[in-house]
Amino acid sequence: MTTTPVKNDHHPSLVEAFRMFQVHADLLEKSHRELETRLDNAQLSLAKKNEELARRIQEIETMKERLSGILETINDGVFLLDTSGTVALANRSAVEIFGDAPACSGFGNWPALQRLVDGDLPVRNVEIELSVDSETRIFLVSVIPMSQAGQTKPRKLISIKDVTDHRNLQERVAREDRMAALGQVAASVAHEIRNPLCGIEGFATLLVRDLKSMDVPSGLAEKIIYGVRQLNAVVSNLLNYTREMPADYSDHNLMLLIEDAASMVQPLAADHEVAFEIEQPATPVVAKVDPVQIRQVLTNIMLNAIQACPFNADGRVTVAVNDTSSSVTIVVRDNGRGIPSQVIGKIFDPFFTTKDGGIGLGLALSHRMIEGHGGKLTCSSRVGEYTEFSIKLNQSR
Repeated sequence: MTTTPVKNDHHPSLVEAFRMFQVHADLLEKSHRELETRLDNAQLSLAKKNEELARRIQEIETMKERLSGILETINDGVFLLDTSGTVALANRSAVEIFGDAPACSGFGNWPALQRLVDGDLPVRNVEIELSVDSETRIFLVSVIPMSQAGQTKPRKLISIKDVTDHRNLQERVAREDRMAALGQVAASVAHEIRNPLCGIEGFATLLVRDLKSMDVPSGLAEKIIYGVRQLNAVVSNLLNYTREMPADYSDHNLMLLIEDAASMVQPLAADHEVAFEIEQPATPVVAKVDPVQIRQVLTNIMLNAIQACPFNADGRVTVAVNDTSSSVTIVVRDNGRGIPSQVIGKIFDPFFTTKDGGIGLGLALSHRMIEGHGGKLTCSSRVGEYTEFSIKLNQSR
């Protein structure tokens, strides 16, 4: 029996399949190695980018710290408003000046400042007066819009500089310059004026004596004496104002000085039917002052207050003392006719007066005496309602 061998046709196919598998495996391994290489390159590039990003973030943080340090050390108040007009940033000086009000409600409490902030144009060093902590101060304001692409409304940078002390110093220097010139004139003419005045007064006194001895009316001659003494007082006040006024500082109970001054003006208050009140503090208020000068200042201010009150029409003058750890403030307030705003800035100038027969040296002398104490004499008023003089004295001298 003959056996015919069976031909295996699957062997070549299996070999071919393994060959193809090997080819694809090699291709897959090559692709894997290429992917690994590309991933390594990508990771290296990402690491470099992350390193660059970290470096730039650090630079921004450093710049932010420097900017924050600069903002916190400058004395000007700085606000940054976002596009809605809300305060996004305020430095230490801004908070010290305005408190938290701008961050909470904007600048509505200061209409003059709000108008500058709401404007569309840049503002550079505009001088305005603002009431801060019940005190009127002078500020230079700059508002700088900062536009960015895509924004309908710009952010705004606001810079506010308190120049009150600088303006006061300028006024004081100008006043001292005027006083220096006035002093030269006063010194040169005072002697020439006083000699004739003394002669006129002496002869008028003799005339009064002779007229009385003859039973002749001497009223006109007595008016000559009165006029001469008034002129002599003007010359004396002028000289006092222009020369140095040495003071003798010592501790004194201010209420006693106020009562002494009040006793001098009470008859005038009674004659004008003006109610005169002194608010007594709970404890004695002691300050280091020159008693003669302070009494003179108080007497002058009280007289002005009484004369400003309406005659026989519920006139009232009040005197109060406010005591703090660092200062003492004496406040004299009347309900008189008030002082117009265009005049109030001139009332401490020599020879400026609104009273008939006044010579305009009383308040000027008072202002100088208080400055000599290292204090401050200020005035606030509203026409038809009140006038208030404040004498602020430092506790430490």
